[in-house]
Amino acid sequence: METLVDLVARSRRSDAPALRAPAHDQFYDYQRLCTETWKTANFLHARGVRARSTVGVGDDARAQSVLAVLGSALLGAKAYVDPPRTVDARVVVAHADDVDGYDLDAGTQRIAYGG
Repeated sequence: METLVDLVARSRRSDAPALRAPAHDQFYDYQRLCTETWKTANFLHARGVRARSTVGVGDDARAQSVLAVLGSALLGAKAYVDPPRTVDARVVVAHADDVDGYDLDAGTQRIAYGG
């Protein structure tokens, strides 16, 4: 394995453990991790994220934060984990309890999960 694409390649799909977020009872095997990473990348792309875009990702111990970072990387975007509350990004991905706490430019989109 040499790149992120190799990590989430179709050939990697299996029932072997890949991602654990035990505090939130989230467990992903490689089948689910690969599928959800590509879905996240497609979703971010539909929201305007492209290569060299910046994606703010809330600091959270849930699998969705990891998926946002991996999905951003697949697109060639920069993922900024735990961005300042005023961030210059194309989108900010955070838990529903936290996403409104960011002071964003007019063109920045908020993407909430968990609620």
